[in-house]
Amino acid sequence: MKIAAVRSTVVPSSTALQVASRQYVDSAVASKAADTGVVHIAGQETIAATKQFATSPGVPAPQQSGDAMTGPRNLSGDSLQVNAPSQTAQFAALVREVAIEVVDASSDTARYKISFANEAAESVTFQFEANSTRAIPVVPAIAQDLAMSWSVDLVSARITQVSSTTTTIDIGQSVPIGYGVEVRRTDSGGPDNDRNLVGRFTTQGFTVPRPAKRQDYFLRLFDASAPPNYSQHSALLHIDYPY
Repeated sequence: MKIAAVRSTVVPSSTALQVASRQYVDSAVASKAADTGVVHIAGQETIAATKQFATSPGVPAPQQSGDAMTGPRNLSGDSLQVNAPSQTAQFAALVREVAIEVVDASSDTARYKISFANEAAESVTFQFEANSTRAIPVVPAIAQDLAMSWSVDLVSARITQVSSTTTTIDIGQSVPIGYGVEVRRTDSGGPDNDRNLVGRFTTQGFTVPRPAKRQDYFLRLFDASAPPNYSQHSALLHIDYPY
């Protein structure tokens, strides 16, 4: 029996089944790449190295969106590394302005609007002047250091008598000629501020009002200079006495 008769008997032309030899299949797929080595039209894949396109690929129209920035941001050096995948943006630029909008104070959430530019958008170079010389101004010499003059501290001041509405004070020394004693309710003020002033006196002993059960008196000696020289430290007298 001839080969053609055998083929027509095993696989007659009226039968849908067609048989291909292994040699035919191997030769047909020899030039085809493996499935793992090709780019598919769907699915997420990573392509390494640089690819050259004969024509620009078509992409969807860009949509307004943003990228989340989490964690601490250090903008003190002006340089910012931008990485915004949604805008296909990855570059280094210089920060021009940062606006912060508080979204939710309870959760410490804020929205940042950062304006930046690189050398192509706005020049960041320095412009130097031409070489020039300038005379250094003459500074007058100081003959000697000036010593600060203080009036003496009233370390011996004391309360000598208390009534329901007054307090009598003795500063513990005579008042020098041309000096006075200043009494204030708090340890602050000066010759141009009399808001906490109780009074100014030129005698060793004097009486001041006592408007409260607990009362503080701050005493300083001052002279007739303009502005006056005060004691370096205040003498504090405290009273806590029932009415």
